[in-house]
Amino acid sequence: MNIDMVKFVAKWRQSIKNTRAETPGYSHALRSELKRLKTFECLETYSSWSPEEMAENGFYSTGINSSMQCFCCGLVLCTMSISKTPYVCHQKSRPDCDFIKGIDVGNIPKYEVKVQRGEVVVVERVDAYRSEEFRLESFKDWPFYSKTDPASLAAAGFFFTGVKDRVQCCCCGGALANWEVDDDPWKEHCKWFPE
Repeated sequence: MNIDMVKFVAKWRQSIKNTRAETPGYSHALRSELKRLKTFECLETYSSWSPEEMAENGFYSTGINSSMQCFCCGLVLCTMSISKTPYVCHQKSRPDCDFIKGIDVGNIPKYEVKVQRGEVVVVERVDAYRSEEFRLESFKDWPFYSKTDPASLAAAGFFFTGVKDRVQCCCCGGALANWEVDDDPWKEHCKWFPE
């Protein structure tokens, strides 16, 4: 078998360049580690990294060859190292990635739950939060990574607690967090706090 290695490497590099060009940066839909993990269902068995390792370190499968991408910074890795972990490769390739730096970028860990402990709210605030307009004002610092509409959350009775994407109902006191792209505030409120 006679292979022109120069052409082979050039073609391989072009393939990597094309893969990186086709993939977006921050992915709101893949903030959830569990959703990222599911993208690896068709991963080749010869992989040196486990799907759990890759998802935990911010990666999801792009479905293009064996490449994976960080949901936060958009880094695309097309190869896996035997001697380095996904974290080390990610940190070396993109040390400025907020996810790798430990900054809150909306990552939803695999075992994180939606229902949260409610905060004790002073009586004057509870009365004020009965106004939808006042609840809506609480969302002024709503995090960029949550695509749930603050007006919809306020209409469903929630105010923003100021912590990550945690909201709390002004009537029942129920608190929810880890909002995902297609979550409906009314449905989630009724599902988790039916009374």
